[in-house]
Amino acid sequence: MITLKKIRTLKERVQIRRLGGLFHLKALGNDIDEIDDVSEYFLSVIPEERKGEGKYLLSTGRYEDLYYLALDILGESPADWDFEYALEENRRKVRKFPISLYLDGLRSPYNVGSLFRSAECFGVSSIVLRPGSASPEHDRAKRTAMGAVDLVPYSFGEIDSIGEDVPVFALELGGVPLCEFEFPERGICIVGSEEDGVSKCALERAARSLGKVSIPIYGQKGSLNVASSAAILLHSWTSALVRM
Repeated sequence: MITLKKIRTLKERVQIRRLGGLFHLKALGNDIDEIDDVSEYFLSVIPEERKGEGKYLLSTGRYEDLYYLALDILGESPADWDFEYALEENRRKVRKFPISLYLDGLRSPYNVGSLFRSAECFGVSSIVLRPGSASPEHDRAKRTAMGAVDLVPYSFGEIDSIGEDVPVFALELGGVPLCEFEFPERGICIVGSEEDGVSKCALERAARSLGKVSIPIYGQKGSLNVASSAAILLHSWTSALVRM
């Protein structure tokens, strides 16, 4: 956990961000040894017109509200921070599985970023993107990924770049229901584009291996968002691996 001594060496906006993060951790029940000094220093770096609000929140021990005060001062939102502090808390819990995703022509930077975030959370080792997919380095993709683009190795490649010895299956309609699918101990899952689904050549590659898996749905909509679907699948896959 970052110390107040270290925080003092940072730029002012970063100081406020870090101090707010410590208040957030305190609100979650973590022990912050120098919380009194942190509180005093926080009041010294926030704008003069917000000091009264800060003093009141500190006097009432409302640390979560202090976290939101820091957010408001910086004009940011909780989503801008949650990945950063999750990393600090969970660094020792990281686990990687020998599984990968193949993004088959995804055009939306938002979906690509969301997939990277889910992939990191579920221990995916790597991601391959078909040329023409939205770049993980796109501003919107990176913002949605919340740092995961820097944590999950990725490359661009055609479907035939995947060796025939690698177990492959596609997340697509008309496949084996998710609850019945036998997940491989290693392999790669193909995730199709938003408009067209998995391409013909990618489906042919999957057919030569493990075929298709589908998520049963019961509402009026005929399909789920691609990023949501992939997150559901990854949860099922890694849960199966943990049980093996």
